[in-house]
Amino acid sequence: MMEIVFNDRAPHPNGHYSQAVVHGGILYMSMQLPIDPGAGSIPPALEDQATQLFKNCAAILSAAGSSFQDVLTATIYITEMADWPTMNRLFAEHVGNHRPARGMVNVKELHLGAKVALQLTAICRK
Repeated sequence: MMEIVFNDRAPHPNGHYSQAVVHGGILYMSMQLPIDPGAGSIPPALEDQATQLFKNCAAILSAAGSSFQDVLTATIYITEMADWPTMNRLFAEHVGNHRPARGMVNVKELHLGAKVALQLTAICRK
């Protein structure tokens, strides 16, 4: 049976989807944008977007009793290939010595003008 995961410290879904779902002990997180849930806006600078994005994802992981140390796969979406080194560094800072499977995909554009987005699969600890 599927369980819907929600944390109000992350942006509310703006469509017909959930922040994440859990099935069979695995958390499947929808692609997240760097929206500040309090202000409803996206910061302009890439590093600020990444910081907000990781906060949002950490909140959703936490709602399922998980953390970045439980991530199995991650897909990072960036709109500028030149941002690859920065996102690689920031991702490494959040996962530490943990080494999940990961991809980084350069896309033409992201919703609301975001420069970065993240989608995760993780072990659910609840």
